[in-house]
Amino acid sequence: MNKICLSIGVVVLLSGCTPLEVGRTVWGSSVRSLDKARDTAFKKMYVCRFDECFDAALTLDRKGDVKANLKETFDVFMKDRVRGVIVAIGVFGQVDTTEVGIFFERMEDGNYSIEISSLSTTAKEKVALLVFNKLNESFKEVHPTE
Repeated sequence: MNKICLSIGVVVLLSGCTPLEVGRTVWGSSVRSLDKARDTAFKKMYVCRFDECFDAALTLDRKGDVKANLKETFDVFMKDRVRGVIVAIGVFGQVDTTEVGIFFERMEDGNYSIEISSLSTTAKEKVALLVFNKLNESFKEVHPTE
């Protein structure tokens, strides 16, 4: 038994991943693939405080409500305020387990960049439309030329 534990420990240390990320991958809460897909993410910048933007995006969570409009909501699989990420699943018309990452990043000027990424272009488009429409209701969008 000790040899098995030691072997697992060596593999984790030599894998180049932090033990926490390995645990998240096994548990299913790793956002590594969504983070890597950010180079093709849909991006917009808003004038808002972090909690305001984050909470606005969370209002799109279906929260198990079977009467919710499926086209205008999704299920929040994971939310992490510390890392500034929400993972959505259950996007209308997609496989229920298709993940879409919603990343919040503070910019130098204090505004927030919101990036929507996924390995599925269609799911990414649907969630981006929902999230950006929701943020547009309450916050001013900042364009790169401003």
